[in-house]
Amino acid sequence: RLYTTRPIKKGKFIIEYAGEIMKTSDYNELYAENGYGEYGMTLNKRRVIDARKTSSGLARYICDHSGSNNKPNVKYFDFENHIDVLAIQD
Repeated sequence: RLYTTRPIKKGKFIIEYAGEIMKTSDYNELYAENGYGEYGMTLNKRRVIDARKTSSGLARYICDHSGSNNKPNVKYFDFENHIDVLAIQD
């Protein structure tokens, strides 16, 4: 669920999920023991965007609604090398 400081209309672009694009196997190996993999977003079976080490990756702070009673208010649109986050409600 995402909260903002200003109103955003349904269907509008909010932010791009940005970071280092790396192989899923490298990502899993990197974070296997230290647990810092919370800022990864899967692009496909072979690639992940790792936003942990970037100050431009503000989208990394969007919380996953899974397991809560909250319904999502954003949708992730996967492109070849990035993910855009769009509002699905006002």
